[in-house]
Amino acid sequence: MAYPLLFLCALIGWSQAFLPAPSLDIEGITHADITQEALLEVVMDACREEAQKEGQTFNPPALLTPDSLLRACLGVSEDADLSVSKFQELLNEIITENILIERDQASSAHHFNDEAIEKGRDIITQGVSIVKASLQQGDLEAARRALGAVTHTLQDFYSHSNWFELGNLDPYPNLLRPDLPLQNLADANTPTCNDCQEKVCPNVILPEILSTNTLTSGYLSFTPEGKCNHGDSTRGGISKDFFGDDLTPDGTDPHLAAFDFAVQATTDLLHDIRIAFGNTVFLRYTFLYPVVVGPVTSTTDPEEMKRAVNSLTTDGSRNIPTLFFSAMRLALITAPPSTDIFVFTNALPKDIELQDTVISLIESTRSTVTLFLTNALSRRRTRRRRRSALTNPTNSIYQQLAQLSGGQAIEVTKDTLSLATVVIEDSITSSLVTLLQVESTQPDTFSFLLDPRLQNVVLYITGLSINFTLQNPAGVSQDNTAGSGPLVSVFLVGNLYRVSLNEGNLTGRWQITIRSPQAYSLRVTGRSALNFMSQFIEEFGGPHPGFAPISTRPPAGQNATLLITVTGVDMLFGVEVGLVSADGELLRNTSATRLRDGTYLVRVPHLPDVPFTLLLMGQEADGRPFQRQSSTQIQASQIIVQVQRTVILAPGESVSVPFSVETREIEGIITISARDDQRFVTTVNNSLNVGAAGNTTGLVSLFVPAGTLSGITSVVTIEAESTATRQSNFALLRVFVMQKDMDVTPPVCRVVNESLDCPVPCGNATWEVTLLMTDGNGTGLRYPHISIIIPDSPGPPTAIIDQVMDVTRQLCCALNESLDCSVPCWAAKWEVLLFEDENGCIVILLTYRASGCETNESSALDNEGWSDFSIRQSSTSKNPSNSPRISASLWTAVPLIALTALKLYYMFSAGF
Repeated sequence: MAYPLLFLCALIGWSQAFLPAPSLDIEGITHADITQEALLEVVMDACREEAQKEGQTFNPPALLTPDSLLRACLGVSEDADLSVSKFQELLNEIITENILIERDQASSAHHFNDEAIEKGRDIITQGVSIVKASLQQGDLEAARRALGAVTHTLQDFYSHSNWFELGNLDPYPNLLRPDLPLQNLADANTPTCNDCQEKVCPNVILPEILSTNTLTSGYLSFTPEGKCNHGDSTRGGISKDFFGDDLTPDGTDPHLAAFDFAVQATTDLLHDIRIAFGNTVFLRYTFLYPVVVGPVTSTTDPEEMKRAVNSLTTDGSRNIPTLFFSAMRLALITAPPSTDIFVFTNALPKDIELQDTVISLIESTRSTVTLFLTNALSRRRTRRRRRSALTNPTNSIYQQLAQLSGGQAIEVTKDTLSLATVVIEDSITSSLVTLLQVESTQPDTFSFLLDPRLQNVVLYITGLSINFTLQNPAGVSQDNTAGSGPLVSVFLVGNLYRVSLNEGNLTGRWQITIRSPQAYSLRVTGRSALNFMSQFIEEFGGPHPGFAPISTRPPAGQNATLLITVTGVDMLFGVEVGLVSADGELLRNTSATRLRDGTYLVRVPHLPDVPFTLLLMGQEADGRPFQRQSSTQIQASQIIVQVQRTVILAPGESVSVPFSVETREIEGIITISARDDQRFVTTVNNSLNVGAAGNTTGLVSLFVPAGTLSGITSVVTIEAESTATRQSNFALLRVFVMQKDMDVTPPVCRVVNESLDCPVPCGNATWEVTLLMTDGNGTGLRYPHISIIIPDSPGPPTAIIDQVMDVTRQLCCALNESLDCSVPCWAAKWEVLLFEDENGCIVILLTYRASGCETNESSALDNEGWSDFSIRQSSTSKNPSNSPRISASLWTAVPLIALTALKLYYMFSAGF
């Protein structure tokens, strides 16, 4: 049984903390370790509950790892071909934001340094609100990024404060409950620590601080007299970022204790999100995309994907220019990283000004774009075009996108389009890997290595007037004239050859010779759990030195550092990474240094200024070699654009955000453009002059219109291009919209009155309960959600009556509405009455009548928390779990509903 798990990721060990990056010199537990342990536990809880709800058995893995949990939740055996690389890339977004918080040491509040505990809690409150508001808006990328940032701050509290030294055994709940006060905080005049200049400082915290249970944290850059030092590699302090020799009398390492607190606190935060949205919503919406977002339909169901493709139709009319790049930008912003995007078109784009923006997003998300072009010309009309893989010269702009992303530009007719979509079916797998990718304009021979892990190996050759010969490791050959032969099955549609290798022993080095007078492309793919991800990174210093990902184009002509993460295998030997040009030339080849399981560091000398892909080579433990190649081309640049990663604005607010442009060996005019998907950008410096110093600055101005909903985000792409060399680069700025007055008050549920009578037999039972739900001074309640579960009924096991009460204070008139939700053999009748009470508050009164002894479980929910209770009348049933139950929940989001009362009334009579 495949449970509805749509999110699970493996973490890479970038974030040492409580350090920000892996270190060969310092031992310590990382932010990645903390987040992984908490996340896997919460996801496992959700999978277990969903399995039990479906009547299935959930078998938790003996060793909880991303791979083992993914298989357990999906009900997949250990031998099944399943790759976790896609999931891992999603979580890398969280880890990236977590790491980048470490670079901002100027903000004490983000790290709970310098006794900025109240401000640190404010950052957590704001971050959690952004996570939930983004999820409500369906912006899952924004939710991931906000979660990464807030988890770093939350985890740092336990490493940088004296919470452990105060004798606490559990995390500090008030950090996630902004409605509760932070108590016993040390003020600026309260001495907290002894002055210690040694590396190890036992009993550094003053006894009176401990005896009065006073909360404090260490100072990082400058320690005032009488205050606690944060601590570093030369001087002791109260931070617990590293393993140390200062153990407690019972032998506890404070570093491990802080780790345990941080794991539990992160677990509490994830549980808060899970309970707020429910298991299914948490697993489905919190980081994957099986929902409809505007015109973008996203799904994790292969069959739904096929149905969506098969349902596509054309109007069969004119080749009218389209908003191709606008649609591509929306897809790239909506989709997770490393997404396969398929485009169907027969016309030119009319929004060509967005081309560079789309290219930037393809590079930053490492997405692959395959285009099905139904505007092919006859071969007779293309005889003079000898340097193109396409018949229609106007399709060259599409061919460029396909080439740089690692996709294909396939020309077909409308009649043969359905035949070409086999390419889509080939790609619907989590374990698709690229073995070879090359573009050429002349006849050539290429080789590729197949290892025993590979299955479903397919070659795709796009071009005109193609002839090829394929040879296996044993010397057996087959050419393209044989549709089915000893090696492969050949299928031709349009300008695409699909060559599928026959099953059998494929291991070894294969060769293919391609002969064509025109340009062509070759891509070899297969299915395997062994795959890799890559990220150019840069080192940074400070109290917690480490690595941070480069989210734009890496610097051309300079030495660079690559972080490689390998999935699907425990141990590799002789790992090397090559830089391969588009035509297959090996530009660089560098050995990799192993950091930890599956993670390797690669120092690349003098990055080339031509596009390249990465080729991973090595040997498994049994000595058998393998190779994998990245899909999206990487283009280094001599221009660097830098801007802050995020900005938070309230509706009606505006701001000017500075950005910088640095160049290497480039002077003169740099043209600037800035665009975003929500049209928040108002102005930007259109051009900047870079002199001999090689740097300059500019401003991009933003305005969020009044009335914009909280949780809306916009991705601003800032592009810079040299007018002299045409080199370019980009930077991404994400704008989060969040109301200034955030709801920090969780709702309260209480029973006003109850009357229970549950005799035997249960058919003579009656009961009545009135529930009062209010959000106090919060933003109010909405979305009443009532569910009734009646076991052993011939009708549906669950009836859900979901009446959204989105009411405003301007609604002063009475509104009566009846909902008839009757079903055969059991019935339910709802009466809904909305009115205004004497205090001007909107009150909702619901009366429910149905049959059977029931359990009433009620909860109220808002953006900052939840409360719940249960009423169960006495029952003679031997299996209490079979008792019916009613549950009610409310969601806080609209600041106009102040009080909601629910009266649930149940009665039964023999004639009902």
